[in-house]
Amino acid sequence: MRDIRIASILGILFIAIGSTGSAQLKSIDQASPEYPASLSSSDIFWRVPGPPPVFTARDLGLLATDEIDGFSLGCDHPILPTQQNWADLFYSVSRTTLGVGAVATEVRGNGAAGDVFNVTVMGNGTVLGGPLLWRDASTACLTTLPGVQSDVDGISGLLGIWHLNSRVYFTVDKATAKRLGVSPADILCQPMPGPKPAPWFVWATEAQLKLKPGDDLDALALQDLDGKRDASDIIYFSLKKGSPSAAALGTASVILVSPGGNPRVIFAHNKLDLQNTDELNALSVYDPEVRTSVEQIHWNTGGKVRFHLDARVANAGSPYVLAGTLSGPCPGYRLPGMPGSQLTLPITIDQVTFLIFRMQPPGFFGVLDAQGKATAEVDMPPVPIPVDFYLTFAFTCFRSTFTDVSEPVDIRIR
Repeated sequence: MRDIRIASILGILFIAIGSTGSAQLKSIDQASPEYPASLSSSDIFWRVPGPPPVFTARDLGLLATDEIDGFSLGCDHPILPTQQNWADLFYSVSRTTLGVGAVATEVRGNGAAGDVFNVTVMGNGTVLGGPLLWRDASTACLTTLPGVQSDVDGISGLLGIWHLNSRVYFTVDKATAKRLGVSPADILCQPMPGPKPAPWFVWATEAQLKLKPGDDLDALALQDLDGKRDASDIIYFSLKKGSPSAAALGTASVILVSPGGNPRVIFAHNKLDLQNTDELNALSVYDPEVRTSVEQIHWNTGGKVRFHLDARVANAGSPYVLAGTLSGPCPGYRLPGMPGSQLTLPITIDQVTFLIFRMQPPGFFGVLDAQGKATAEVDMPPVPIPVDFYLTFAFTCFRSTFTDVSEPVDIRIR
């Protein structure tokens, strides 16, 4: 009886509220079927169809006919080769990519250009996990084979939004660069995206990155904590085919630039299940903090979802709450805290949020272990009508005040 009641509520809420978006931000190229009817090639969005783009071309100070090649919110977590740490790389590839392993499997299936892949690597290049398919294009309602695939040109986690960083860093294609009077190897920054955006500016020039005339940046992930180009900044990028520097650095490898240093390959193509002639298209480096046992559940059968939470040792022993919503991660819920230091939980509170709290699924409330980890699970009952929507989950931990929030993760019910 309880499952029937929950299923009925979910069905009613779906009709009333509608579907929401995927938790990773994306951009697409102009050859994607969604352009220009649904999206501009300089829009940054969650999924199609869905809510309006998070940042439109106008919000960035661009035209709808401009094309972003890569973007970052400046809150990626890139690491240096000397750091005894690991990084989670999320990346996409071009339509012409052949790949090996996990990438080749997708190329031979419904295509790989709209997919997001994941690999966990140490700074010295040791692979700890993957590469593997993280999200198929279909989970974001992008177009797969047969026919013309969507091509994900940029991806990013949402950490910058939740930590009050509104800056958007981006690279553009050659045609857009010519119109703007910049190099396609420059990194641009929009410091105040929105309906009345500030003028964008060149955050790092081709010369500052020690690249060559004619180089063209493709994927982009960077860390900039203060909005200024200084010694704390770490940049990952890739190069497009035809770039003069690609002869030495390749087009399928992750390239590192830190202030004062020359561009160098930090993660070679083979770490990403790519061939040296493939092209790395988009990149984001962050810790998802919430992993799930499945990413999709059929509406007619339901199923169990297991969550693996990891807030790191710094939060060991902290109480935590895992929350869910049908209304997506944005605008989220501002947690109480000291002015200027408040965190935003990427959960837009709705009736599903309160329903989950009343259900009290195992592990949704608790205390993190000595490693800052926890597990939780929930049984998703069948839904009485055919649907296609997303449930979004994220957690927060606290001591005397809220200390951390996770990235959001989606489960698609379809």
